[in-house]
Amino acid sequence: MCADAGFSHVETLPESRFRSRMAFHVHANWTLLGLCGLRGALLMVALWLATGDWCQSSVAMTLGLGTAVPVSVVGPETAVCNAVSFAQFPDDLDLFLGRVDVDAPPRSCTGNQWSLALFKMDWVGSALRYVDAVMAIPADLPPGVGIRSGAQLTSAYDPTIARYHGELWVAFECWGKNFSGVSACIAPLRLTDSQSARVDLQRLSVAVSGTSTDASSPYQYSASVPKIFTFRNRIYLYWSVVQFPWGGNETSFLNVTTRGMELEEDAGRLWGKHSNGASIPSLDPSRNIEVLGLVAGDPLSDSAADMFGVHADETTIYATAGVGGKGCVTPSQAIYGCYRLRISATTDPLGFRTFNRNILSSHAAPANPQELTRFVKHPSDGLFLMGSYIESPKEYPLTNTLPPGFWRYPVAPREWTFSTLRDGPGAKTAPQGRGP
Repeated sequence: MCADAGFSHVETLPESRFRSRMAFHVHANWTLLGLCGLRGALLMVALWLATGDWCQSSVAMTLGLGTAVPVSVVGPETAVCNAVSFAQFPDDLDLFLGRVDVDAPPRSCTGNQWSLALFKMDWVGSALRYVDAVMAIPADLPPGVGIRSGAQLTSAYDPTIARYHGELWVAFECWGKNFSGVSACIAPLRLTDSQSARVDLQRLSVAVSGTSTDASSPYQYSASVPKIFTFRNRIYLYWSVVQFPWGGNETSFLNVTTRGMELEEDAGRLWGKHSNGASIPSLDPSRNIEVLGLVAGDPLSDSAADMFGVHADETTIYATAGVGGKGCVTPSQAIYGCYRLRISATTDPLGFRTFNRNILSSHAAPANPQELTRFVKHPSDGLFLMGSYIESPKEYPLTNTLPPGFWRYPVAPREWTFSTLRDGPGAKTAPQGRGP
């Protein structure tokens, strides 16, 4: 039975995260996320075209990592537009933060302003349901946030959550008036109950600004998809660094890497360690380090090393990323291996290219392009990966893929084995593409 009349389910453009990151327009891509049985696909597409409503699929797909199940996102149009980025609350496993488009016209994903909202997972129905907004956009920021006074937050998206010193903290990609490029913000997150949460903007910090220490550099370096986490009683932040010329757009992205730093609490806010309560540049080798980098000489891994999610246990930090080469910088490009899932592990949170050293080799991940695949915990069934999977380029037919859509599947990191990634001219070569 199709549920939630008056709500919409949406799957969005694969490059949507990059477009929202840069405050670019996103074209609508209203495609079917769930089906009431695959045999009825054409009928359900026709039904959706007529009514805008459909059912969630009960079909699963078996992979090397476990059985994959589709996840639907349920809510008003603004809540589910570009709904592919979710952060789970560490102590309330049914609750998630996601991004919402606050200025898109009806039945469109062409908005430029994003905010954060509370969602609740229906594990039985495999659906994330919109609950309520957790902040109002735009928002005037108080003094002391680390950038020029008079700052106004006009966009917030792609959150992650960690508990530290008895408080919940949310890190999210942010942009607005007096911001120096796409930045990473951190603020306390107040959870009242399962129906209400608020971001405390009075204690917000712009911990990382989308710039470099070289004021004369012709490039910008974004602080995108910030990943906040704790490991051995310390708190850290990783972020994806998109390098592109000043004034450029997603067509001029040069590469994507991932940097990180330890955080510390100062006067009620979280900052980069030794930053003295000021925002630090995204590219600042003296105060942050590249934790996932490109692989020189490898045409499969020499242009994108874009980390999406982090899971830490008592001994190990696991990370998911989208990697690619030969100019791959967004998931939708028709390049072999572009934004394929890579899982890696480390025990050293701030080692140089620490996540380049140990790559999952014992289990086969989905081979098609993906973005924002992250670790989530099921209340009773253990650890899962959940993310947005994209159709492979027709020039490169692949096996072991997931259909386009939002999926979750169980994983068991303790059963994984890892191998060292070889860096240099001896790395694998990408095959030549085949014509349509």
